[in-house]
Amino acid sequence: MKNSQHLLGLIERIGNLLRLEERELGKADGLQPVHVQVLEYLSLCNRFSNTPLSLSRYLGISKGTVSQSVIVLENKGLIKKVQDNNDRRIVHLVLSETGKNVVKNAFANERWSNTCERLPAQQRERMAEDLAQLLLELTRQHSMQSFGVCRTCKYFTYENSNYSCALLQIPLKASETAKLCHEHCFFDSKTGSDESLSVP
Repeated sequence: MKNSQHLLGLIERIGNLLRLEERELGKADGLQPVHVQVLEYLSLCNRFSNTPLSLSRYLGISKGTVSQSVIVLENKGLIKKVQDNNDRRIVHLVLSETGKNVVKNAFANERWSNTCERLPAQQRERMAEDLAQLLLELTRQHSMQSFGVCRTCKYFTYENSNYSCALLQIPLKASETAKLCHEHCFFDSKTGSDESLSVP
């Protein structure tokens, strides 16, 4: 049986190879890996989670690094800042059309897709479940937010063909239910308990 150190080594090596590809993907646009990660996150998160603070928490980087990255991406015309309609103190980071195209190219990772597709569907499904459980345990240990997909959250509701968030008490579009959310809260089916991972 493989020990935890062996598993860590495998995950770290996969991570290193993915970071290598990120560096290659960003070169054409003069972007550093962190810039590519910022763009990818903004393409995946919902309208409540595209703030500098959420970005900092998701990537685990300082507010200063986020601020510098935002300046670079804004100067390149890849993102734009939009003030919140209800609270003018909150700034949302939104991808421009150019930014969306950069992300689209970055996600067109043929090596990763081809590698995954060679694995049987059942094996991919099992790996996804195992990695999701591992992620849950790690975020719990670090007292970090889960940043999960909306429709996997305990607050997600679907009634009479309508989607909504029971926490924020707002309706959701179908497309939003597949986005990452900083308010996400797991429901642990094994223990029957809520895995609320709040950050002070």
